Amino acid sequence: MCSTLVSIRRAGNRTNCSRLVLDNLCALADLHTIYFLWRPCLPDANDDMVLELAVAAQVPRIVSFNAKDFRPVSRFGIEVVTPKIMLEELQ
Repeated sequence: MCSTLVSIRRAGNRTNCSRLVLDNLCALADLHTIYFLWRPCLPDANDDMVLELAVAAQVPRIVSFNAKDFRPVSRFGIEVVTPKIMLEELQ
């Protein structure tokens, strides 16, 4: 994690930083098949895929700027946090 943060600081601009973060997340990710079993479940239909994947991957939380649309995920035992909260917890 520390080497990633050093790389991000060296990257300079936001686009490079975002790309480094996403590249590192993808390198750590596991492929999961989703089956669209609960659609529609959330107020925004575009968010249903995120919920489906979160349940399939058995993640404890979803990070989203749009936490209000993810309120129903609590019944799946998943917490929703904003990126700000997650970054504060990582520091």
